[in-house]
Amino acid sequence: MSASRWLTWTPRSGQIIQKENETEPPKPPEPSFEGFVGPLLVVSQKIETTINDPRKPLPFPRCPSCGSYYLYRENNRGNYNCERCELGNISEEMARRVQ
Repeated sequence: MSASRWLTWTPRSGQIIQKENETEPPKPPEPSFEGFVGPLLVVSQKIETTINDPRKPLPFPRCPSCGSYYLYRENNRGNYNCERCELGNISEEMARRVQ
């Protein structure tokens, strides 16, 4: 078949699919706002904790003697050893202290 046959084609009468009566789409329901239940202003206590805020990163561990970041601990457990000045048994708290 040639392309010109498709370009000039028109459907025979009765082959057009009848469209149903088109109506407007339904309107969305009105949002209901009945107000707030309970007091509008609540005063809360500030709670102090000793646990570090998980959103605030800890300082990177470093040697308390030479300041090097070249620390090692086997299987990432236990105390650190400094590979630069060879200081050993550095606790997590001592290595991450804020100077």
